[in-house]
Amino acid sequence: MLVHYANLLMTLNRKEQALNYRTKAFKIAPQNTEVWTSMLSVSEFKNEPIAKEVQKMAIDKIKQHPTDPLMLTLKFLTKE
Repeated sequence: MLVHYANLLMTLNRKEQALNYRTKAFKIAPQNTEVWTSMLSVSEFKNEPIAKEVQKMAIDKIKQHPTDPLMLTLKFLTKE
């Protein structure tokens, strides 16, 4: 629910609030790959500390499950 609200905030160009809601979602569910995808899909958040933490976790998860089709989006989003 927080991710969906954050997406709405992005469409309203309220980026700082969107980042806050994505951060809350991450703190509530740090292993949720939907939250990771939401955080990593916004280029403006790329240099935020929370996004760097999410990216590190995503890369570790991809290494653990390299053939998992659910990792394709994360692979794309974590490429530099």
